[in-house]
Amino acid sequence: MPVIPAFGPIRGAGFRSTLLLGLLVALLLCAGCAQPPPAPVAVAPGETPLAYAMAVQALSADLSAQVRPASERTEPGVAAVLNRLKGPPPARQVVVDPFIDAQNGYGTQMTQRLQDDLSRALLAATPDIRFASLTADNLAASSYVMTGTVSFEPVAQGSGERRYRALISVVDTRSARVVAHSSAWLAERNPDMTPLAAFQDSPVFLNDRYARGLVTTARGPAGAAADAVYFNQLSTAALLADAQEAYARDAFRDALGLYQRAESRADGRSMKTYSGLYVSHLKLNNLSEAERAFGQLVSVALGEGNLSIRFLFRVNSTEFIADPRLSEQYRLWVRQLAQQVVRNRVCLEVLGHSSRSGSEAYNDQLSLARAEALRRQMQADGPGALQLTRAIGRGTRDNLVGSGTDDARDAVDRRVEFRLIPCTVLRS
Repeated sequence: MPVIPAFGPIRGAGFRSTLLLGLLVALLLCAGCAQPPPAPVAVAPGETPLAYAMAVQALSADLSAQVRPASERTEPGVAAVLNRLKGPPPARQVVVDPFIDAQNGYGTQMTQRLQDDLSRALLAATPDIRFASLTADNLAASSYVMTGTVSFEPVAQGSGERRYRALISVVDTRSARVVAHSSAWLAERNPDMTPLAAFQDSPVFLNDRYARGLVTTARGPAGAAADAVYFNQLSTAALLADAQEAYARDAFRDALGLYQRAESRADGRSMKTYSGLYVSHLKLNNLSEAERAFGQLVSVALGEGNLSIRFLFRVNSTEFIADPRLSEQYRLWVRQLAQQVVRNRVCLEVLGHSSRSGSEAYNDQLSLARAEALRRQMQADGPGALQLTRAIGRGTRDNLVGSGTDDARDAVDRRVEFRLIPCTVLRS
């Protein structure tokens, strides 16, 4: 018969009851002495620009301190001891909504890198939390959603200095409130903001209502409500994330099917959906379907007041850039743009631009000629477009590169783009 030295031989059920009572008393005495662990001190990344690796660690420390379970900080006495005897708490899951560039709504090499590195750092800091990619199943099983953005913005109000800043929020999926928020300025001046594969072929910037809601939520302080449009469309966003992943691995038919499923949803008729349909149909050589999707994309963009299409031009010319892939698409773009403008009775400023080489007077004249040339093409495809548009030559005033090299590096400076205006402006 087993022997416990402190008590001698076990003598039946009565003795076992006495032993259990003694253990419980000891437990209570220990519990009375136990103090709840101190609340963690948040490690704020601060306003000083940080090297990338340090920024990731600072963000991780700050966020993990905020999302640590309240029970670890507040349970007193017996409850704390009993919970520790139960072993580690069950793992909670955080689903990661793909981070985006705040300026254009694209996923980029930098946003992907930050998303992956921060998830790994948080997993090491909070081992009771799992991290999963955004899918419909993962979203349904998750306690939290983590979202983030990288924004190029002034370092202070009124400051001319601009830097990249990472902004991250964690949202409770039950309350739709931000439970943790952190941000860090990045010391790196030129992070790789190259769009990911699913965004490289997009004909427009994708800073639509969902993307703007994501950025608003990523900026929100702890306790703030998540943007309603953003939060309510997370399920459809999960479907679009699957489509983007399929497109990135060249599974264009799979991507097309997922984008079509998104379009069938009431909240899925978005710029991101129609951009995805457009590029997927192009990859599959479904040109008529690609044009239909582009028309829908323009219609949604006009409805949101967010028309970011741009046409690039040859040096010293009003002819489109000599790129067979783009010139083929440009004909489709002009046709659908003109038809949608006339159908929706919206008015546009057609803004021409030029690169920095040449005199100011010459560039003003050339940029205006480019805008007028595009207006004439729109009129040919959509009679009545002339009455709904006006041309403005901006010369070199809004150069995005400004090198004046007249090559691929400053191609974006030789462009025409659009700005929605009230139609009353044209009649005044």
